[in-house]
Amino acid sequence: IKKITSVATENSGSVVLELNSNIKDVQRVMNDVRSEIDQIANQLPPRAEDPEVKQIVFRAPAITIGITGPDRGAAADPLQADLELREVAEEIRSELLDLPAAKPKNGVRAAFAFLYQPKGNAISSAEIANERPYEIGIEISEDKLREFGLDLRGFADLVRKQNVNVPGGKMETVGQELLLRGNNKRETGTEIAKLPVITKPNGDVVTVGDVAKVIDGFQETTSLNLIDGQPGLVIEVSKTSEEDLFTVVDTVKDYVANKQLPAGYDLRLWGDVSLDVVDRIDLLSRNGTQGLILVFLVLAVFLELRLAFWVAMGIPVARVLFC
Repeated sequence: IKKITSVATENSGSVVLELNSNIKDVQRVMNDVRSEIDQIANQLPPRAEDPEVKQIVFRAPAITIGITGPDRGAAADPLQADLELREVAEEIRSELLDLPAAKPKNGVRAAFAFLYQPKGNAISSAEIANERPYEIGIEISEDKLREFGLDLRGFADLVRKQNVNVPGGKMETVGQELLLRGNNKRETGTEIAKLPVITKPNGDVVTVGDVAKVIDGFQETTSLNLIDGQPGLVIEVSKTSEEDLFTVVDTVKDYVANKQLPAGYDLRLWGDVSLDVVDRIDLLSRNGTQGLILVFLVLAVFLELRLAFWVAMGIPVARVLFC
């Protein structure tokens, strides 16, 4: 390890390990770090989420996909519309990550397509930008709290105690050792509504849904995601230094051209970084062509024509092999 940087913020913390450049087996280092973190996981604060260990890979943007939803009339439910748009975006993101590489269609890359076929999937990173985090909200009226003799903090504590996933120790038998865990963690609003919070003397159980309104939606934000004035989401596709930019972009364009979306949804592309690369290649081609002509003319004047021809031919051959 070359350098360790730790950052503590409200409700979260991170530790970044920078490795020496001569480390070849990064996965082994990750396994060692994960093993050390697992040993201290039980010392974290109560109700803290499990720590996550992952490798940071530097990526560069390749192309951006915009997903616009249908027009929302006055009678439309904004929350339901946002949920449907998010589901479509998640589906598109998953499909992008599973796409095989598209074949080169023109130019030198098409002629030498066998040199540009990557192994595995074409896209390794596609992230929804600035998405609203999911949130399950529970709304309970003051009258309901009084009816059951609760206050807001007490009701929250009841829900928190029921919605848990905690280790329960181990049980040893003659032939084996069993690890016990109490898993009552609920992940959706429908499941949260079924959590028991109050047991009456006659044995009846009152659930969260009986006394409160459970909203399975998003966190409140002060920003809007609009694309040309329409509600939408953005998927940013990026690449690593080992991935081919043109392969990633061509794969995304083929997918967008053939993707069938639900009625009212549309896909748009922008931020195509490959266009800048193409412009640079065109500039290099023009300069190479001018250099080829000048070299041929100068050599033809001072040397014999045949020698000038074969020396000049080295320029286009070098361009094909190395560009």
